[in-house]
Formats: sequence, C-alpha cells, structure tokens
Amino acid sequence: MIPEAHLALWEQLDAFELDEPEVRFAFSDRLARENGWSPPYTRRVIQEYKRFLFLAVVAGHPVTPSVEVNQAWHLHLTYTRSYWERLCGQLLQHPLHHEPTRGGNAEQGKFNDWYARTLSSYENFFDTPPPTDIWLPPALRFSPKGRVRQVSEQTHWVIPKPAWPWRRLLIIVLPLALLLVACVTWEENSWSWTIAATMGGLFVFFLAYEIAVRWWRRTSGRGKDRQHGDTGGCGSSCGSSDGGSDGGDGCSSCSGCGGCGGCGG
Repeated sequence: MIPEAHLALWEQLDAFELDEPEVRFAFSDRLARENGWSPPYTRRVIQEYKRFLFLAVVAGHPVTPSVEVNQAWHLHLTYTRSYWERLCGQLLQHPLHHEPTRGGNAEQGKFNDWYARTLSSYENFFDTPPPTDIWLPPALRFSPKGRVRQVSEQTHWVIPKPAWPWRRLLIIVLPLALLLVACVTWEENSWSWTIAATMGGLFVFFLAYEIAVRWWRRTSGRGKDRQHGDTGGCGSSCGSSDGGSDGGDGCSSCSGCGGCGGCGG
C-alpha cells in the first residue's frame, strides 16, 4: 500500500500526461509504432512506466525496469522538455539519469537482484503483482529473449524464429533423413539420385552453416553475451553523472536522490 507520505507524489505521476494536446502524432502513437504494440497495450506500458518512476523515488533501493518499461523510458528521454523540465525538474524535483551498461559477468548478479527487489517493492506499494506480460520474471528479463532491436518494417520481414530443437530438426535432421530414404529406395534411371544429391547437398550446406555461426559467435563474443545475459542494457543515476551508479545488464535507477550528487548501487 502506498504510504500517506508518498500518496501525493503518486497522484501527480498518475496524472502526468506524456501525450501533448493537439498533437497528431503523440508520444503513445510513436511508442506503439516503434514497438508494434496495440494502443491498449501501449497505454498499459505507459502506466507501468509511471509506476517504475514512482518506485525509483520511494523504494529505498536501486530499481530496474522491465524491457517494455525501458522502451517507454528510452522514448521519453528524447522528449527532453517533457522529461527534464516537467518530470524531473517540476514533479520529481531532481534528475533521474539513464546510463548505458558497462557489461561484464560481475554485473549480472547485481542487476538480477535489483530487478527482483523492484518486483517485490512493486507488489508492496501497489498491493498487486506486476503484470507478467509487461514485467517478465528475472530469469527471462536478462535472457536473450529480453533483447530488443528496432528494424524497419518497410525494408524487413519480421518472422519469429522457431525454437532451436525444431530448427535443428528442419535444417539438419530432415535433409539427412530424406537422403537416407533416397539411398534405400535407389533405382537406376529414376529420380532417386536427384533427390539424394539434393538432400545431401542441403545437409552439408546447413551443417556447415551451423558450424560457421557457432564459430562466429564464439570468436566475436556473441555467445558469451548470450550465456551471461549481457542484453545491451543501461543504468541511471540521480544528480551528477560523475558520481552515478554504473550501468549493468538491464536498466537501473537510484532512489532517494533528493539533494545527492549521485547514487551508488
């Protein structure tokens, strides 16, 4: 339950309007378009973003947003007058900085802890668990599934990847199985040799592709990022950025920053 001392702050945040009046392409429209969200879902994400801002001030510990809430935060930062003047300057009355991750394995445990504490504080203050379609469990928040990359739908087709076991079955096992069938049913002057050659070629190609991709991920560090959850996140600090908290896997903000020159994690 929100304490009486913080109720006025929440009421102001709840009433804070991110969409400017008489604007044909508002904040919520841009957020929905850039992420492929429906208008009702976008409105829910914006409400969760406001709750995250509230926790950043009153939770008493560093907080980390969900992937969707972080998308709203990223976009709001580009509306500089709304974010820095109206939100931070007038409503919160102190800066709320957002800083890129420094990455590394040592950060992972810390940010998992911060995110778990954020979910716990959310339930304590709002008397309800965070909605799981916006706030993923910690195990998924920092997994490769939590990554976000923007692409243009005018130049790209967006097709969900099948799960790895099924993809392996399709690109490796299936051509090999068809190759074996063609060899077993081999008949002279038939199409069997064509099928066998085609399936054998596909098997060799996809096997080489799989090996090349794994080698590239290992040598380029992409596999390490997947293993340790470096999701290209960010962090934030309040007050002076010189003394701010370092970023990590996900995003963070510091609470209780009134009058401080920066927050440590």
